[in-house]
Amino acid sequence: PAQNEPWYIRALDNGWHLAPTINEDNHTGLYGNQTSHRTGIWASALNTSEILGALRVRRVFATEDSSLSCLFWAEIGNEEKERYLMGYVGVPAAPEITLKATVTSTSKTDISSAEVITVGGKKAWQADQSSLPKPEARTAEWTVRIPYAQVLPEVQVRPVGRLTILVDASKTRAQGPSRETYYFLKVQQRDGDLLYSAPIWLQPAESWRPKRFSFSFGDGSPDYTESADSAPDGAFDGRVLHTYAHTGRFQGSVSIEGHYGETANAQWQIDIEKNPAGDVNRDGKVTISYAV
Repeated sequence: PAQNEPWYIRALDNGWHLAPTINEDNHTGLYGNQTSHRTGIWASALNTSEILGALRVRRVFATEDSSLSCLFWAEIGNEEKERYLMGYVGVPAAPEITLKATVTSTSKTDISSAEVITVGGKKAWQADQSSLPKPEARTAEWTVRIPYAQVLPEVQVRPVGRLTILVDASKTRAQGPSRETYYFLKVQQRDGDLLYSAPIWLQPAESWRPKRFSFSFGDGSPDYTESADSAPDGAFDGRVLHTYAHTGRFQGSVSIEGHYGETANAQWQIDIEKNPAGDVNRDGKVTISYAV
């Protein structure tokens, strides 16, 4: 498959959702005896329905060593992890993606290199020599952590009345890959044999959405918190109106929580008496404008 690797990557770069296979051109009728090339399929049962189902969702790998197999998957989240097996399309964008791989052999793994490949054929990760198993080992395992969607608060605060302000954090998004991104495992043995896993596809970073907003207004009033399950003003939109009891200068803040334990914060300052433009907090983009 080495000569076909550029075509595999080219197809993936063009947005195709496909997985590698490898076989032989055998005219003897004794299928499987000409080479040790195999396509491995992860199915829950050895029957036609389950095998075809696994092929449809690309839960496969291609290996030039019939004794070598692999399982490759992604995990996101902290306490309650979500797991996505190779071949999965649409892994949610999260601040960090954990990729895990297990390679096993019925004889010996004899691995010389292991890599995770991403868009453009770039190496997202490469195993260092200390993490490679001994040649006679039958199992190799790796855990790879990749930063992905980094949340940057974008908050606008502006007066809409003499004592009332609008705090708008609805434009908060995550920075990271701007396109659907794939990762697949590539393993090479010391004799040159190769193994490729099916990819895992992640949604673009910009698809990240918040789970909860918490607003503090700096005047001793209760914080305002909204989520998809509970929005006191009737809309989970990252926007809130707040009316102060009196004029003065106030320091407020916004905490934005994601679905996987991540939290981003921004602070702002406003002078209710004069309504000047305020400072931009280093943790996020905060602008304050005059009421129109």
